[in-house]
Amino acid sequence: MQLWLIFALIAPMLWSIVNIVDTILRRKYIKDDYILTFWYGMMSFLAIIFIPFVGFSVPPITILLLCLFVGIINVYAVVPYFKAITEEETSRVVALWLMMPVMLPFLAFIFLGERLSLVQYAGFFLVVISGALISIRKHVHKLPKLSKALRWMLLSGIMFNVSILILKYVYTNYNYWHSFMWVRVGVVLGAFTLLLWKKNRINLRSQWKILKLSGIRLLAAGEVIDFGAMILSTIAIAAGPVTIIVGLGNFQSLFLLIYVVILA
Repeated sequence: MQLWLIFALIAPMLWSIVNIVDTILRRKYIKDDYILTFWYGMMSFLAIIFIPFVGFSVPPITILLLCLFVGIINVYAVVPYFKAITEEETSRVVALWLMMPVMLPFLAFIFLGERLSLVQYAGFFLVVISGALISIRKHVHKLPKLSKALRWMLLSGIMFNVSILILKYVYTNYNYWHSFMWVRVGVVLGAFTLLLWKKNRINLRSQWKILKLSGIRLLAAGEVIDFGAMILSTIAIAAGPVTIIVGLGNFQSLFLLIYVVILA
C-alpha cells in the first residue's frame, strides 16, 4: 500500500476526533463561531517548529499568492462549519461536508488533467449520493426536509474544494514543505482579518476572560490533532490523485460513528 494512501486514511480518523472536540468547544466553552475560528488559525504558528528540519524559502510570486489565498480561504471556510454544528448533529454535519465535492472529479480533470477509472468515479458518486440522503430529515406526519445545516456546509465545502485544487497545483510545482509553510502564514493572516470587525475583538477579550482551564486544554488538544491531520492530508494531496483522497475522506463519518459509540 502506498504511503499517501495510508496518510489519506489516517487524516479522517484524526479529523473525526476533532469534530467531537469542536462540538464540545462550540456548545460549552466558546459560543462564538468567529472566535473559535480565530484560535483555529492561530494554531498554524505550530508550523514554525518544522523550519529547522525542512527549511524555508520565498517562492515565485504566483505560488506565494496562491498559498496565501488558500490559507485565508481555509479560515473563512471554517466559520460556516462551526455554525453548522450548532444547528445539527455532528455526524450529519460531517456527512453533509463530505457530499460537497460532487464537482471535484470534473474540476480535477479540467484543471489538473486527473483521470480515474469508471469504477473509481462510480464509487465517488455513490458516496456523495449517500451523503445527500443523510441530509434529508424525516418527521412524523410531515414531508421530509433538508437539514438546516446544509446551506452552511455547502458554503464551507465549496471553499475547501477550491483550496484543495489549488494546493494540488502548488504542491506539484513547488517544494511541498515550503509551500505548506506559506499556506500556514496565509491561515494566520486570515485569522487576524477576523479581528478587523470590532465585535470580534470585543468578543475575543470577553470569551478569553471566561474560558475555563479545561476549555483551554481541550482547545489546544483539538488544534494539535487537527494540525497533524492537516499535514497528513496535504502530503497525500501532493502525492496522490485529489479525487481519490477526497473520496477516502468519507470514512470520517464511519470513524465518527465508532468514536461516538465508544464514548456513549
